[in-house]
Amino acid sequence: MAELVWMGNVRHGITLSVPDEDVMPDRQPVEKVERPRREISGPGTVWTTDQLKAFLQYAREHRLWPFLHLAAYTGARRGELLHLRWPDVDLDAKQLVIRGSASFIDGSSSLFPILIKRCNQAHPNDRLPHARLHDLRHIHATTLLLAGVPIHVVAARLGHADPSITLRVYAHVIRAAEASAADVVAQAIDE
Repeated sequence: MAELVWMGNVRHGITLSVPDEDVMPDRQPVEKVERPRREISGPGTVWTTDQLKAFLQYAREHRLWPFLHLAAYTGARRGELLHLRWPDVDLDAKQLVIRGSASFIDGSSSLFPILIKRCNQAHPNDRLPHARLHDLRHIHATTLLLAGVPIHVVAARLGHADPSITLRVYAHVIRAAEASAADVVAQAIDE
């Protein structure tokens, strides 16, 4: 009985969301419902490399420092780092291979903000702005792009299937780099 009520509610909701004139007898009303789109948000506050250095130096004594260090130096996602196993790591070649991603319940992790807060308490004159663990990935990508690393290389490091994803997320960084590109050309010609 509960299933019939549920199905009736779903059918009623779909019927309300589609105007009668758009419903054709040979089609299902659900085909006309517009799917919600997930907005792709760019990075929030991106720390400078000096801020990242200060944070990593402060967190060095924390038991999860290797995890934070890897996140900053590889740009890997949390799930990718959680999925790493020793066979994925080659210390001699200084290489690791991301072979998948671990699932986790997406909730607000309190550890990262707590570490930032403690770092700010220890260094009140050099306060770090709010950041998420995922922002270490953005710092990584931004640093590479500002250093002139080609977009396809950055995209490959981040595991983006297509460099257009990287271009879309980091467009603001690329625009800033374009401004300095004119200076590079001018200096090269004037020499």
